[in-house]
Amino acid sequence: MEIFSIMALSLRRTHRFILLLAVAMAGHGLARAEPSGSDPSAQREAAEHDKRAFEAAQRGDAETARKEFLASYAALATPKTLWNLLVVEMDANHPLDALKHLRSYLADPNADAKRRERGKGLLGELTARVGHLRIRAPEGALVNVDGNAVSNDDRKEAVDVLAGKHTVEITFQGKTQRDDVVAPAGKETTISFTARGRESAVAAPETTPKSAVAPAPPMATWILGGVAVAALGAGVAFSLDARSKKNEVDGDANACADVNSPECGHIRDVNDAGKRSATLGWIAYGGAGAALVAGGFIWALSPKKTSARAKTEVTPLVGPGIAGLRLQKTF
Repeated sequence: MEIFSIMALSLRRTHRFILLLAVAMAGHGLARAEPSGSDPSAQREAAEHDKRAFEAAQRGDAETARKEFLASYAALATPKTLWNLLVVEMDANHPLDALKHLRSYLADPNADAKRRERGKGLLGELTARVGHLRIRAPEGALVNVDGNAVSNDDRKEAVDVLAGKHTVEITFQGKTQRDDVVAPAGKETTISFTARGRESAVAAPETTPKSAVAPAPPMATWILGGVAVAALGAGVAFSLDARSKKNEVDGDANACADVNSPECGHIRDVNDAGKRSATLGWIAYGGAGAALVAGGFIWALSPKKTSARAKTEVTPLVGPGIAGLRLQKTF
């Protein structure tokens, strides 16, 4: 007894593996006659793979059934095997392969009429499970999707892809555009060649003449520089005042014979004021140094504007019916 068709498959999100297998009457006949002149060894090999595929299907192993039907179709390509293959591919979560094989089945003039009608209904379900890339590029452009070449004929319609992220690379007349796109299931995503990709351009390196003015420091650097100058001036003033008071104390040291005398009290006041001035001077010097260091760091880390003077660019120009070079000189 030989099983010759798979008549239905659940396409729900739960992906249950439910195959309704039709059983033919006893004998060696197939659902449709094999092409005349088929190699008997190929028929035997295909029949063996079919047997193992149906055994896997009966125990719910969709992935093994898919591999066996794929091997059977490689040995002997028949519409019956192609139908069985696409059905198990749908339940084994291979919607892209299933859609490809379904379209091949519908285009086969030897396909079973009833299965063809059922296939038309499955076409919409499978189309909703994959993404579709509409690639708009000039005739003759080289197009790759995830590293696989897509011919001009293949991209006349939307290119079917698995739902998710894909890389599309288009090369035309020395220019390459690369796009990373997300293709949602059941929706069409358009990628257009906009000539914004890498150019086959010859550009002279930028040169800055000696007379070019260096970029101005940022405002914060100017402010900190002013603070540093002011602090340095204050430090010098306090230091001079401290030195003056120390000289005064040293000159009147002999006048302080009596610690309780007014002269001795005055000397102590002058000495204390000198110490305060010396301390303030060191603080001012420290502030000046900190401001200079901070200003230097800001200047070193700030972005530098590159002079645009004496810049030469040579860029190819290509388009329908034209070819040339664009020379741009900036002074």
